[in-house]
Amino acid sequence: MKKIFVIILCILCSSMVYSTIYEYVDESGRSFFYRTSKAYYSKGEKPETMDEIKFINSQGVSCVIESYDPNYNKEEMIKELKRMYRDSIRVLYNQNKAYMERNFPNHTYTFDEVYNFAEDVADGMVWIGYDSECCIQMYLCFQNILTHKLEKVKKHPYILGYLYTEIKYYDGEKCKLQHLSGIKIN
Repeated sequence: MKKIFVIILCILCSSMVYSTIYEYVDESGRSFFYRTSKAYYSKGEKPETMDEIKFINSQGVSCVIESYDPNYNKEEMIKELKRMYRDSIRVLYNQNKAYMERNFPNHTYTFDEVYNFAEDVADGMVWIGYDSECCIQMYLCFQNILTHKLEKVKKHPYILGYLYTEIKYYDGEKCKLQHLSGIKIN
């Protein structure tokens, strides 16, 4: 079962390398980058580097909780995962609140409004359960928001400004790349 999951992840990662990068500029003036898959490249075009892909992936929030106890309590793990996700959104909200209130005083949101939006557009939970272990993940992926859920963003103008990450990290390490010259769509 684990091997099948790893194979699926490898296929998804390989499709990420063959993509076009776009930049979405939120009403708050902050840029979010995402990519659209490309099956192949024309002669002379080069795929994105892993640095660029890590930079894009680092914009979102990813929470994971695992247990290797064969008697794991799935409900308790889900409750803890949702708490971790809420705490991650609160950190972003607190980092961006002063900027948003100063620059857009007529378009401010409470934490609960931002959290409800973030929960609504999250990619949901992925639960991988075996006899002796359990892994649950929850994502806020700007890639998916900007390619599949842009209408929800448009119904909440300026809200992405609260979810912006100034210094981007991927797997706990600061990304080398600090800016991508994408194709603007807004």
